[in-house]
Amino acid sequence: MTAQRTKRKLPKDEKKRAAKLKGLIGRLNNGEHVQNRTLKTWLGAEQYQAVRAAWQEQRGIRVDLADKPEVIKDYEARLRRALFLYHRADAHSSKGQRQTAKALFNQADTAFERTLEFLQEITETDPSLCIWFDRDTAWTRAGNMGLSPTQMPRVMTSRSLDRVGGGGMNSIKRTQREIKLEAVRSALDELIFESNLSETEIEQYLGRTTRLRHLVNN
Repeated sequence: MTAQRTKRKLPKDEKKRAAKLKGLIGRLNNGEHVQNRTLKTWLGAEQYQAVRAAWQEQRGIRVDLADKPEVIKDYEARLRRALFLYHRADAHSSKGQRQTAKALFNQADTAFERTLEFLQEITETDPSLCIWFDRDTAWTRAGNMGLSPTQMPRVMTSRSLDRVGGGGMNSIKRTQREIKLEAVRSALDELIFESNLSETEIEQYLGRTTRLRHLVNN
């Protein structure tokens, strides 16, 4: 549902606040540092507390990412071994050493296969581990896993160019600047726009939002 956005007629003091918020948005977009006391002044105590709470949540996410489970480290080690064999095979192939390349490619395929079997085993045992990977780890025909470097799932903390963006734990990471920018934009919208939703539409929206949160949290 898209709310109709009608601009409010702002009194003098709210015009000043809107101008300050727009200025903060510009500074944040330019990568400038905006001090917390400045945010608190122009956001207000309640919205500033929401910023602090969001950053505390992000700190927790970063702790979780740093505390990588041992089975995930094991998966990474297995994948590195398989990739090493593949790249050796590719190097021999480029030199025209076909027999050696073929043997190494076969070893790489076997290593990739065993790595995927290990992935299947750990994610079926503990489905919560799926969030560590850059793609859907479900074993379906529509899945995008396979026995090649680009098709092997990467751990979300990997710097590999083959890592698929989006999803997993990294997808919910935000910087302090992003949190501040989101809060300031939200505050400005609340200040200069009013919603023309009826009470019935608001109740329907809140009902859908509650159901969505329930699905996400369960």
